[in-house]
Amino acid sequence: RLQKKQKPQQTGGTSSFNKTNDAEEMRHYFLEQIQLGEDCLTRGDIDTGLNCLAKAILACSQPQSLMAFFQQSLPLELFQELITRIPKIAQSMENSAAFSAALGSGSLPEVDLE
Repeated sequence: RLQKKQKPQQTGGTSSFNKTNDAEEMRHYFLEQIQLGEDCLTRGDIDTGLNCLAKAILACSQPQSLMAFFQQSLPLELFQELITRIPKIAQSMENSAAFSAALGSGSLPEVDLE
């Protein structure tokens, strides 16, 4: 289904999403999430599959077009669940990107344990 619309890619581990200006990195991440999402849904791993598709939407340069495609190709229940996950995934990706940026700069915020 989705493979007709997307270019084939190499299989590998999951990449983490970091806000980047590197178009090739974003393209790779996007395609990887589409492929993983499709594979998971095919295997019946709905939770992981929808999370991957939500990440793909957030990384997509044309999210409205991708969402329209998913609306036509996914069962209604799955599409509705996908829509509800997007804000949650966006928040977790922002938190992850902020943490990665702090790690990369070598300056983690101090935590008061008392």
